[in-house]
Formats: sequence, structure tokens, C-alpha cells
Amino acid sequence: VCRTWRHIALNTPRLWASLRIRVDDWARNPSLCSLRLAEWLARAKSSPLSFILHRDAWDFGASFPERLSAAFPPILALSTQWREVDLRLPAEAFLADQFQLGLRDRVPALQTLHISAGRMQDRYLGDCFRANSQPALYVIAKPHTSRNPPTLEPAYPFYWKGLQRRGLFTRLAEGGLTH
Repeated sequence: VCRTWRHIALNTPRLWASLRIRVDDWARNPSLCSLRLAEWLARAKSSPLSFILHRDAWDFGASFPERLSAAFPPILALSTQWREVDLRLPAEAFLADQFQLGLRDRVPALQTLHISAGRMQDRYLGDCFRANSQPALYVIAKPHTSRNPPTLEPAYPFYWKGLQRRGLFTRLAEGGLTH
């Protein structure tokens, strides 16, 4: 790539507004991951952000809270820019004070929220994502399993004025989805 195109690509915020963050990577080299994430978010500037924050292995281990607490601050600091968010984390991640307090009433541009939290109880998510704090939200999806029956009512505490679509999905083998 020539210098001109490289300059254009590095200085076009919308090109940097979508990212995938693997919490597992933070175990190997947290300082490098922090540096890369900070650089990526700085290049995105004030663009609306779309991201997936996920954990590949659901075996938490003792170091999981430390890895997650290292990944959360830069992402939570920009929660006012969140547009499309896919959170695939163990339920324990959503119970952390850092997550609960960092998000409360701070996601005004959020339009799409996908949540995969294992055995999470919906009331905890309701504490983070209150009805008045994200007026732009119009799609929400949450997986269901045999222990988490396919229903959004009445235990699902998401009641937004602009909400147009709610969905449940089941993960199939090989990563396929059904809605």
C-alpha cells in the first residue's frame, strides 16, 4: 500500500469503529493488548462503535476477573459511543461492580445489543441497561437454552420506548444460529 493510502486508512475513523475483543488474549500480554486497544479506539475518534467482547473458553479460572478488569476500562470509558454491541461473556462479568457502575445510564447511542451470558439472571442486566439510558435501542437479542426457556416476558426487564425488535436465539453446533 502506498504512503498516501496508508495515511488515508489510518486517519479515517469509521474504518476503526468496528472491533472484536477477545478477553482471553489479555492473559498472554495485557500491556500489549491495552496498547493496541487504546490505539484502535483513538483512531476511531468519536465514531459510533460496534464491537464484540467475547471469551472463547467458559472455564473462568482465577485470572479471568483480572483479565476482564483490564479490558473493561477503555471500553466502558467510550460507552456513550456504543452503537452495536455483542457481549459474549460469563455471567460473572456482568455482576462485576466495574461493569455495573461503568454502564449505568451511559449508553445513549446504543441501537443493537446481543447478550450471551450463560446462566445470567436477567434482572442484573436490567440494572445496567435501564429503559431511559439508551433511547436509540431498537434491537435486543439473548440466547436461550433448555434451562433458560424461550421467553422474553415477564422476567426480561427491557422496556424501551423505541424498541422495535426483541429476539431469542439458540446456538447450534458449528456456530450456526436460529432465531
